[in-house]
Amino acid sequence: TEPTTFALGHDLHDQRLDQNEQKQQSSIDFALNLIQKFDGSGDPEFWLKHFMEKFDSLQLTRREQYKLIPDTLTGEALVWYGKQQDHMPTFITFMKKFLQHFDNQELKTDLSTKIISPGTPSKQSGNANYQDAFMDCLRTQMLITSLEKIPKFSGKSKQNVSNLLQEIQQTMNIFKLTDDEKLFYVLLCLEDYAQDWFYDNKHLMLTWTIFTQKLLKTFGSSGKAVIAFNRLRHYEQGITQDVKQY
Repeated sequence: TEPTTFALGHDLHDQRLDQNEQKQQSSIDFALNLIQKFDGSGDPEFWLKHFMEKFDSLQLTRREQYKLIPDTLTGEALVWYGKQQDHMPTFITFMKKFLQHFDNQELKTDLSTKIISPGTPSKQSGNANYQDAFMDCLRTQMLITSLEKIPKFSGKSKQNVSNLLQEIQQTMNIFKLTDDEKLFYVLLCLEDYAQDWFYDNKHLMLTWTIFTQKLLKTFGSSGKAVIAFNRLRHYEQGITQDVKQY
């Protein structure tokens, strides 16, 4: 009996690891769709800071972030990366060469603009991109801080999902988020069973409206039976959980 129990426990442990890896990959793919690809124009330092901030929030190491770089570059920047990849074995070496090259490119563009149009103001597209990147970075930091102040929703019956959803909605409306951004950042407000539910049903929630409807239907008063059933199902999959909590 003991070897069988051990094997079952080991299989469940592996299953949970696989599920966590799938959730992590899903979050990474979602972030890759949201991040603006760098094409060689604009301020490279602010773009790089935004890149690191986005994937730091997913708790990715620099080595893991390094593997995502080709997916976040396009145009001239991607061509440059392809030529230089063998000379940049780590994230730090990439960062150094990236900033050196594209800082110089931005300077050359600025100088060319001054030579061609000496009578025009020097603060044009380069500075506009710089300011946009700065404001985007600042906005993201403020948004994350605001959402982290909201109590996390775990799916427990004692929590009022309507009130919590209203608070989340108000915060997101202040920052004028798109549907994709809302569905990405709402994960900061979920944990435990509610977070598992989100990942399991993510493919069915393509808009924020659909997400809110399903959340209220599942975790509102009319959804208590559904919650009880799913908790029982999760219990049956686990060995160490205490049946008394159900």
